[in-house]
Amino acid sequence: MKEIYLDAHASTPVDKEVIDAMMPFFTRYFGNGNHRNGWQASQALEIARLEVAQLIGAYPGNILFTSGATEAINTGLIGLAKLYPEKKHIITQPTEHAAVLETIKFLEKQGYEISYLPVDAYGIIDTQALEKTIASNTLCVAVMLANNEVGSVQPIKVIGKICKATGTKFFCDITQGAGWYPVNIDMQNIDMAVFSAHKIYGPKGIGALYCRDSIGNLHPLLHGGGQEKGVRSGTVNIPGAVGFAKACALMKEQRTRITDHLLYLRTHLWHLLSSSLEEITVNGSLEHRHPGNLNVRIKGVSSESLIGKLPHIMLSNSSACSSGSTKASHVLTSLQLTEDQAKECVRIGISKYNTLEEIEFTARKIIETVNQLLNKK
Repeated sequence: MKEIYLDAHASTPVDKEVIDAMMPFFTRYFGNGNHRNGWQASQALEIARLEVAQLIGAYPGNILFTSGATEAINTGLIGLAKLYPEKKHIITQPTEHAAVLETIKFLEKQGYEISYLPVDAYGIIDTQALEKTIASNTLCVAVMLANNEVGSVQPIKVIGKICKATGTKFFCDITQGAGWYPVNIDMQNIDMAVFSAHKIYGPKGIGALYCRDSIGNLHPLLHGGGQEKGVRSGTVNIPGAVGFAKACALMKEQRTRITDHLLYLRTHLWHLLSSSLEEITVNGSLEHRHPGNLNVRIKGVSSESLIGKLPHIMLSNSSACSSGSTKASHVLTSLQLTEDQAKECVRIGISKYNTLEEIEFTARKIIETVNQLLNKK
């Protein structure tokens, strides 16, 4: 039986055009030195930096290549803290990605005060509460664009305005939003942004940090040869950067078509499921949501049992970063679900490669399996 992949929020397949763009930098322009081959590779890196920057409306000199969003998050938040040591307060939300939450916990151990803004039942913060929480010693507001589990999209333009008006840095993880959401760091007043290639049909192992202030002022996590303006030492992953750039270019070119396709498939899938299953509800906001995300709770059905009976359909019951954990998702419990209720939730991540036939087949199999599981009780 053909496998159907519906876990695009964990990772996406790599576009063939991306692979084609990368291949010469494995086999021909692989140099890493002061000679023609090395110069050609270095030139490709700077062109890649420009194309990645263009996806978010940034100046290329403010883009730092990293091994992924997690490294970019650590570099950005810890670097920001070292740049402004007098500011010891950070604002975030409990539904952030683990990489942000764990980095902030690290800073808390260094003496930082952390304010966690509660989210509503849809996973969205109250911007009025944000205004009341910001203080003169607030270093930054760390709020993501789109949630990686329930897809809820935060009002980042409003958050950016509040941060700019109060002189507070806005740190935004745009990993799940880059591409389909029209990010423009100036219009949205974003001071730091992180994202990675493998969520937009590019390769794993390459990500980027945008920093409005000079990248070179950041404190490095890795010490060595001084690559990437001295902030990220180590041989740069040039094939990865080239692939990242191509993925960004394709997303920019195909944004409208991809978004419409994802939204159509998600809407159709939700219609099929909700019209057949009485005990199904959506987690997060249907209005302010990633177009390819559908996170649902089916009352009385363990997500683990459901996924186990659908071996040819790739679904998820947690974020990829916590896939080995038996604990309920911190995102779902923050949306006022109990731990037991959170364990009845399934995340469906639709990619641009999924077809209507796959979505309809998936809906049928989920409905059949749910009815079987409920009848056994």
